[in-house]
Amino acid sequence: MGLFKKLFGEKEVGPYKDITTEVISGESEYKPIIMPLDLMKVNFEKAENQSNRKDEVRAIVLHHIYMGTFKQNVDFLVSKASGVSCHYVLGRNAELTQMVNTKKKAWHAGISKWTIDGVKRSNLNNCTIGIEIVNPGVLTYDADDEKYYCNRGGKTVAWAGDEPKKCEIVYPSGKVLSGYGVQYPEKQLKKLVALCKALIEKYPQIGQDDILTHYGIGRPEGRKNDPFGLDVDELKKLIFE
Repeated sequence: MGLFKKLFGEKEVGPYKDITTEVISGESEYKPIIMPLDLMKVNFEKAENQSNRKDEVRAIVLHHIYMGTFKQNVDFLVSKASGVSCHYVLGRNAELTQMVNTKKKAWHAGISKWTIDGVKRSNLNNCTIGIEIVNPGVLTYDADDEKYYCNRGGKTVAWAGDEPKKCEIVYPSGKVLSGYGVQYPEKQLKKLVALCKALIEKYPQIGQDDILTHYGIGRPEGRKNDPFGLDVDELKKLIFE
């Protein structure tokens, strides 16, 4: 995708504290390296919905969420009334808040199944870290008023942000869901990579195949479509460079 190419295709990296550069032998270009976050410096707001794990951390699950502003997303995820929670929520301007200690179980995966380390697992809340990425997900286009619409907290509202683009996700069965989506901003993606790198340093058992999507693990298949429009394969390359 163009956004990921931008991360590697420019000589000037920009004024990001979590970025450094190194010369690759035999190449004249600089390769941007995204450094792991300092997890101890991440803002923390405790979520009401959490419980004890029944397994060790084995994987990371990526989601999208859109409740409006970053604060509205945080307020929803920490509230008992939501019925859900996650370990981290990441805003479109790279805001980041942790709400469940990774030693605890957050309620993000729901009915889920996946094979991790050769073991078929269900109820993946027990063995995963959940990251909610602020993004409107699948948008619909109304040709009559020439506007795009998204779901914001259960309500259909007109989208007034970045220009939507054609996107798709592929389910484990090979089924493809196509639609309109909004690109994940560069600074949001960089923070996501830095967060995942830090989590993998903390939990080295998490490998490249253990960066999962909600639409991939959710059952029955098709129940979920998040994180819609995120190029997870390119994301993994950045995380495990």
